[in-house]
Amino acid sequence: MSDIRRVYVWIRLPGGKSCPLGEIATQMDEEGGRIQGQFRYADDWLDHPDGFNIDPANLAWVSGPQDAGRPREGIHSVFEDALPDDWGQQMMAVIHNLSRRQMRLPDLLPLMEYRALGALMFSDTPVIDEPPASAKEAAVEMGKQWYAGMVSGFEQELAVRNDKHRQKLVDVASSPGGARPKFLYTESREDGLTHYLVKLSSKSDQYPVIRLEAACLRAAQACGIETPACRLVWYDDIGVEALSIVRFDVTPEGGRRHMVSLKTLMHAEYYYSKAYTDILYVLRKYSDDPENDSVRLFRQMLYNALIGNRDDHLRNFTLLHDDTGWRLSPGYDITPLFPLGDNEPHVLRFGLKDNTRPGANELKNLASTFGLSPARARTETERVMSSIEELRDAMALFGVPDEPAELVLGHAAAYRDRLSAKARRRPGTR
Repeated sequence: MSDIRRVYVWIRLPGGKSCPLGEIATQMDEEGGRIQGQFRYADDWLDHPDGFNIDPANLAWVSGPQDAGRPREGIHSVFEDALPDDWGQQMMAVIHNLSRRQMRLPDLLPLMEYRALGALMFSDTPVIDEPPASAKEAAVEMGKQWYAGMVSGFEQELAVRNDKHRQKLVDVASSPGGARPKFLYTESREDGLTHYLVKLSSKSDQYPVIRLEAACLRAAQACGIETPACRLVWYDDIGVEALSIVRFDVTPEGGRRHMVSLKTLMHAEYYYSKAYTDILYVLRKYSDDPENDSVRLFRQMLYNALIGNRDDHLRNFTLLHDDTGWRLSPGYDITPLFPLGDNEPHVLRFGLKDNTRPGANELKNLASTFGLSPARARTETERVMSSIEELRDAMALFGVPDEPAELVLGHAAAYRDRLSAKARRRPGTR
């Protein structure tokens, strides 16, 4: 067995102050590669007047060690939520000169320090430094286009190992999750600082993903789906598009709201094994406003079906903790995934049938499961279906080319017509 590896965890509160959260201890079986991991809450957090259980599904609100029970990862899933996905981990590997052996999750956590999305911070020592001004406002200092060029250049395999600005790139670009290039950016305005997650177009894009996401986020608001404010920017000098999305984990005071993914809350190691109704049951158990959150989830489920957002996996749904408790977060990563078609599967199932978008009868049963009356279900369905016009306007506003725009709009219209045709049939007819 290897030596015990300790990672100290801190949490930044919505008001901006920080508090010790606890300690992770891991030990690896060098022969089998299995990692034994435990987490222990700090007494400071258990006794804190604003303390709460950061993962109510998998952690107990008690002192003493709690086994992770994940021998491949070695840490509880709520801490894995704080790590970036593939793209960010690739950047971490290059910038920190990590070998494959050093890419284990317990080794990556301390490298995040204060840079993770959400409220958690990590350190190799019991004391964690607050982020310096240069890190908090790095993108204000250097400019968004400079970072866009650096991150885009990294994706195109330009050298960043010896660049004199490498640490600034670490500060903003090694923490966001997801599979495309992105970075964190802070903008100074008259009313204070605004924090953004900036997504960039990728060399591997086969269609205008950035513009489509901007349009779909805008049109989602017409359905009553809460989405973060965003804006589209084009950098001619470097040939890159950027979608700046306001971060919903940052408070006006500069503090943080803790986030936990539905993947973690369901203890789900495989995305394809779950359904929207499984998310519903989690909301009913943990949300502090389950009735409203259930309706919000129903709208987002139906909107995902409408536009063909088939990459609707469990890390794209999050519970956010604020002063009132747990709530479903605003919608994010809402964009079509090509190819589109009624038989193309989503990641999540719609009810018991399969992963393809539901027909009228199945949608009626789903609405009942969600607790919606027939009249409320019709209202919500009509509201989502009527967003096609807003989607068309948003496509034009953000300059989505005709071919992908018509593919998405046609896919949406076909689903609207499929549901409305069923509704127009007389009782007793087939």
